[in-house]
Parts: sequence; C-alpha cells; structure tokens
Amino acid sequence: MGVEKGNRTRFSAKDDIVIFFVVLTSILIFISIFTAALRFEQRRMDRNNQKRWSDVNYYLTAIHECVSENDGDASACGLIDDGTTYEIVNGATRTGCDAVCSVVADECVDMSALVAQNYLDSLPAEPLTSADDHTSYSVSYINGVVTVEACAAESEIIKVSR
Repeated sequence: MGVEKGNRTRFSAKDDIVIFFVVLTSILIFISIFTAALRFEQRRMDRNNQKRWSDVNYYLTAIHECVSENDGDASACGLIDDGTTYEIVNGATRTGCDAVCSVVADECVDMSALVAQNYLDSLPAEPLTSADDHTSYSVSYINGVVTVEACAAESEIIKVSR
C-alpha cells in the first residue's frame, strides 16, 4: 500500500483516497445505526401513546354509555361529581394513587362497575407503569363533563373530555 523510504511509510495519492473513503464509510455507517436507534425509540413511544389514546376513548365511551343508560346517575358508574381528579383503579385500592397521576394524595375511584355492567371487558391499564389494580389513567366528572387522561403519556398530553 505505501512506499517505504527510510523508516517512514509514504502513501501515494491513490492510497490517501482509499483511506479517506474507508473513514467516510465508517462514519456514515455509525450515523445510520445511531439514526435507526433514535427512530426505534420514537416508534416505541408512538406505539404506547397510540394505545393510551385508544384507552382514554374506550373509558370515555363506556362512561357515557353507563351514565346514559342509568338516566344520568353518574354514581352508578363509579363517578363522583365533586371537581376532583381521581386515578381509575380496579377494586378497593385506596393507596398509591398519586404515584403516577397528578391527583390529590390517594384519591382513587373504583371503576370496576363498568366491567360488572358490561360496558368494558376489563379496565384498560397503562402499557408501561400500571401496577396491581392501578391503571395510571385519571378521571374527573365536573358538572356533567367527563375528562379522562393518561397519566404516564410520553411526549404529548393524552386527555379527552365530553
């Protein structure tokens, strides 16, 4: 590849061009791998957020059907009309409701009535952070307006109201 002259190796112009292209190719390969890794992370976040959007709309539809079929009685569906935001839980869980959701300390609401009354097959739960009977979704019911939010959404706010 090089021509030896004394103790030093000299490269010809052709050798310099080959070395340049080898280094350039290595850099381009590194950049493409790095870019692919970033796109993977973005796709993962998008996929999780897509499930969250689906879940909040699923909750909202079930709640509205339940309230409608119970002649406007929101309490029959597990809702409390007091202006407070609650984490949706399954069962009598009353602790840890402020771990993921921004709710007043340990404000939980049992929405298992939606499952018992066949409005939901099961309570949808957050794809990454839910634990035990916690869903990591919150609900508020204020003057007939229901708001459901995904508490652990990534890179966007996922919140719907009707």
